[in-house]
Amino acid sequence: ASGVDSFFKYKHTTNVEFVLIGANDAMGLGAATFVANLKSYCLARKAATPGLKIVLGTLLPQTTAGFNAVRNPANALIKADPSFWDGIADFGADPTVGCDSCAANTTFYSDGVHPTIAGHAVLGPIAQAAIQGVL
Repeated sequence: ASGVDSFFKYKHTTNVEFVLIGANDAMGLGAATFVANLKSYCLARKAATPGLKIVLGTLLPQTTAGFNAVRNPANALIKADPSFWDGIADFGADPTVGCDSCAANTTFYSDGVHPTIAGHAVLGPIAQAAIQGVL
């Protein structure tokens, strides 16, 4: 957090932080605690840098047993509470890379967790549109 905050000490026209996190934390914490921690992190960054825009990427699917059962409610909680973010890259809504079974497609996921170059080619425009939406 301190490294992120120090980056934004420089004057920019608009400061935007894109947050895509949670694959490890969500599974261990559960949806509600994960989202509460994410909210706390985002609000602290906004307090440290007035005017900061936060864009969140929703959690991607995995083939890891039990992960999507945590991911889906976490994504729902994130989308239901825009009080801590300014834009959302809803990767979970994309039918190519965001569905529960999508992570099994080796064209888009190398190992059931990490997107391939083809997967990133789908994710990139979603992220870009969300970022441009807050500028």
